[in-house]
Amino acid sequence: MPSGLYINPTLFNKYIRNLEKRVGDKIDVVDAEFFAGVREMETLAKQNAPVDDNILRSMITASKDPAKKLSYTLTSGAWYSAYVEFGTGQYAKSYLASIPDNYWKDLARKFYVNGKGWTRPHPFLYPAVMTTLPKIFNRIKAIVKAK
Repeated sequence: MPSGLYINPTLFNKYIRNLEKRVGDKIDVVDAEFFAGVREMETLAKQNAPVDDNILRSMITASKDPAKKLSYTLTSGAWYSAYVEFGTGQYAKSYLASIPDNYWKDLARKFYVNGKGWTRPHPFLYPAVMTTLPKIFNRIKAIVKAK
């Protein structure tokens, strides 16, 4: 069973395809802006996460691949993160049916055990990502326009 919940660069790549070509010499500014947005996701996810004993919140981190531009991850390292995010059993099934993005559904399937369980979902990463992405792109559009 996987440990923690890892939002990898694949999700972000879906949104930043060909961005490097479009921003030209402003790639460093855009890279910094996008990473600032991913850190904003981290903050929002921490605010959305249940308090429990503060372990879950403390294990949510944003990071950037220092070797690559436009490559970021958002991670919730607590082993139970996915069960909090998606819920379990029928609660998970119902919640996932409401999510249009297959990336998130595929991610949840990695944590599927037996379809049983009574944990209601308490989404904290998904809302943080989906709320922040449009803001990031509006800021990046403004950078590109100023070109």
